[in-house]
Amino acid sequence: METETRTEPDRCLFDREAFKFHFGNGTHLHYGRLIRENNLWEAALGRAFDPDRQVGFRAAWALEKAYFEEPEAFRPYLPRFLNDFLRTENRSVQRSYGKMLAHILKEGLLSPTPPEKEAIVAVCFDRLIDPGTPIAVQIWCMTILEYLSPLEAWADEALRDILRERSTSDSPGLRNRSGKFLRKIGRKRLPTNL
Repeated sequence: METETRTEPDRCLFDREAFKFHFGNGTHLHYGRLIRENNLWEAALGRAFDPDRQVGFRAAWALEKAYFEEPEAFRPYLPRFLNDFLRTENRSVQRSYGKMLAHILKEGLLSPTPPEKEAIVAVCFDRLIDPGTPIAVQIWCMTILEYLSPLEAWADEALRDILRERSTSDSPGLRNRSGKFLRKIGRKRLPTNL
């Protein structure tokens, strides 16, 4: 009997057709519950890299919902998640993963090593300066950089330049987030690296 209950969630997560064609209102909540209840974190992480960007986005969205319902259960998957965050090119996955990483850093679930911190900073900067990066992804990158502060002096100054430019954006959300972050880091002294 247990095999039957386990087969259905596995089938759902690996069935590309379900993610592609049967993903309606609230379905991400259903899949998020399946991920949590059946310990399908690895399966969801894998599906987020599906070659079909829509399927990848939906898997990441379900994973995001599962994570926020039970962050502690996700701890064993943080190394893989961090690697996936650094390498994903799917903009929709970047949004979900950025939101998750910001929370992970804020809650102290992950204390990146210096090389990990450097890699995260580099990826966030790359996404911030790429004109094709959606606003939501940029905002999560800013939030991640805020939680990684203090940054190296070069990164701090580069971030201030980016924030100054974004604070005049046509997007109210980007303008607001940039201005708040700029004011916050403006109150901090620049780190000195002698």
